Amino acid sequence: MRIFNMAALLTTILALSTANAAGSTSTGFGSATSTMTASGTYASAVSFTIPDTTLTIPKAQVRPGATFTVTIPVTNTTDRAITIEAGEITNGNTGLTIIAGANCDTVAPGGLCNLEYTLTFANDSAGAAALGGTDVSVTFAINAFDTAAPAEDLTVGSN
Repeated sequence: MRIFNMAALLTTILALSTANAAGSTSTGFGSATSTMTASGTYASAVSFTIPDTTLTIPKAQVRPGATFTVTIPVTNTTDRAITIEAGEITNGNTGLTIIAGANCDTVAPGGLCNLEYTLTFANDSAGAAALGGTDVSVTFAINAFDTAAPAEDLTVGSN
């Protein structure tokens, strides 16, 4: 009776383990062949949007020692998480110090990141007098990078 139960159990296990298996084709007495296909879809290229606008610095802020914050909303239009960071900042001969705020390390697909920059004009009234009437222009570069981890190794039959 015990031998019959053990045989029935082994038969059931073998039947279940091969039920979803792909068969092979014999190519001779000592060889066989089978094929398998793996497929997937490429992720989209990294992309983001910022509002199409022009930022004007009020004249009252363009003076020695003035400090103000510029916030630039950046939306992730990629199908996976990305990192958004402040790139090169160009400010010409304005006597302006620019401190970029924290980068956005993981912005989800469709998510919003607010990059903040603190701008401070030098507290040098003689230098400011020399720049009096000069147009001030600041250019912000924004960069984005893929934060996805490398693909995991795949094993056939794993869940």
